[in-house]
Amino acid sequence: MRNQHLERTCQDLALILSYPESDYLSALDEMIQSNINRKARKSLQEFRRAIVGINTHDLQDLYTRTFDLNPMCSPALSVHLFGVESFKRSHLMVGLLDMYRDAHFPSRGESADHMSTVIRFLPFTSEEERRDILMMILVPGLTKIADFLESKDNPFAHAIKAAIAVLNLETGKEATYA
Repeated sequence: MRNQHLERTCQDLALILSYPESDYLSALDEMIQSNINRKARKSLQEFRRAIVGINTHDLQDLYTRTFDLNPMCSPALSVHLFGVESFKRSHLMVGLLDMYRDAHFPSRGESADHMSTVIRFLPFTSEEERRDILMMILVPGLTKIADFLESKDNPFAHAIKAAIAVLNLETGKEATYA
């Protein structure tokens, strides 16, 4: 039986780290009001303040420029772990796809290593698998993205930092951001 709190939190985080749709701000506000840790809430509130007044179309444009057009912020976590041209990257992708298939994890058409896909998968894992994914893939990959975005004063840095703060609790580590 999956942990419903973890499942809800991961779904919300995945939504915040996905291409913004019309319900994006309401989902962000719900997550700020939810039972997340103080550091994550603070980062999400900073993100909310940074994007207040930006309409959905402009937020979508910012998301695309941030994550899809800038290789330094690719949402594909394996790129940040192994580089674009690496056998290890392919190995990770195949391993994730095998895990998704074995867990009957529904695919949404994103790459297997897309940050939101990997986060949505966490509730489908055992505690040991979840810890390995968090420590070896999610937290190191997201940290590299957050470091770059923070250096560019990009609002999505706050969203990534919030995700790290939430996910670090699953590993038992104290969040390094916020």
